[in-house]
Amino acid sequence: MKNFGLLALPVLAVALAPSAQACSIAPPPQPPEPEEGESSASHSARVAAFHFGQLREKELDAAREQAQREGYERALWQTASVVALVEVVATVEPPEDVDFNFKPGVVLKVVQAERGSPQSEPFTITFRSLTSCGPFGHVRMAQGDISERFVVFAKDDKLDMESVIIGYTKAEAQIYGTTQLFEK
Repeated sequence: MKNFGLLALPVLAVALAPSAQACSIAPPPQPPEPEEGESSASHSARVAAFHFGQLREKELDAAREQAQREGYERALWQTASVVALVEVVATVEPPEDVDFNFKPGVVLKVVQAERGSPQSEPFTITFRSLTSCGPFGHVRMAQGDISERFVVFAKDDKLDMESVIIGYTKAEAQIYGTTQLFEK
């Protein structure tokens, strides 16, 4: 049994090592230094190619991210039981014993149902919890302003914290179907 404890330490160290690396942030790549005997024109060309490559990589990352957002939104359109345009009608007041520097939630009402038969009575969206990094949950909707609108995707007709998957503002909407709901 003692040998097992001694063996567990290296295994634990190896298991935790990759997670420590994953949390570190690598410094940004630096332009190439001049090589020995390289002309200034040649070095300038390599630096320009480096910067072009960095710019191209950022463009590709943005395109990948856009495609992922659009793909997620399309998947929501295919799978959500409810797609509805909702509007913020009130804000939720924070408890008196807690010093919030943000709104803890909002009351929303359905303006128009595109799919499903969501309830007509208003419902509340709040943060699920408060973490050391700030609020967690439907943060964007919970911070909404009075009369601000969201397209909500939900699992079922009873709109609440559990059934709502996500809500998009007009600026966040990516695909035609979602953006059109704001125009109706």
